[in-house]
Amino acid sequence: MFLKRRAIWFIALTAFLSIFVLSAAIFPIVGADNASDIPIEKPCPPKTIFNLEAALLKVDKQKLIKSFPYEAYLKGGNICDVNAISRNISAMDSVFPGDPLLNQQILSIALTHKLEERIKPSFKGFNPDSLIQVLQWAEKFNAYAEIDQSKAMFYQVIYGHWMNFISNTLRQAYKEDPSIAYDYKFKYINSRCKEKQFGTPITFTNTEKVVNNLVESKWAYLFSKFWHDTGFAGKLAAFSCLAFILFPYMLSLRQSNRK
Repeated sequence: MFLKRRAIWFIALTAFLSIFVLSAAIFPIVGADNASDIPIEKPCPPKTIFNLEAALLKVDKQKLIKSFPYEAYLKGGNICDVNAISRNISAMDSVFPGDPLLNQQILSIALTHKLEERIKPSFKGFNPDSLIQVLQWAEKFNAYAEIDQSKAMFYQVIYGHWMNFISNTLRQAYKEDPSIAYDYKFKYINSRCKEKQFGTPITFTNTEKVVNNLVESKWAYLFSKFWHDTGFAGKLAAFSCLAFILFPYMLSLRQSNRK
């Protein structure tokens, strides 16, 4: 009788401690936003209301960087379409043929710092869908850099700026709320950034990694990881703990069967 009571108390205590530890680890993961509806890339508008060549005729050639109509260009120009941006460079070269690199520099300023100033208010909170759309847009410039070598530096400057912007936004969101690292879209964006060497360093404890994989039901991965990365001593300790936990249950079951 004494052994039975002792076994019951041990079972209850073990269950309580297990639930407490797992709850503390699982809570931020279970509470994560697992919405996986990745926004589809929007098509670029076929026409724009902004005439860059006409606007350039009113610009002070001596102060081209300062007098360029950045706001009007970003508001009315077709900055979504990289082909249209390439034509904008050609338009600037035709109006200001003296310095093609300067023309590219001006448009790169428009499409990086000036555009960031314009859209930054919408990223005060974590806005994953908008970040994904920025990512989709930025990746186009990296592709064009490989195709058009004459403008490769121009494309790479824009691509690098926005990949850093995305990475810094993720870093800030993680700093403000570490549990956001478990959100599906956060992980999706960060994994895409890591592919391009712009990822945000996120650190998980071993327990958090295990619980995260448990929540995602990666049983095969967990078993493989345990079996191949754990030495003999680790395996022995794990099986010993399992036997230690199961022993009271087996003892209680045996005593119950005797009755």
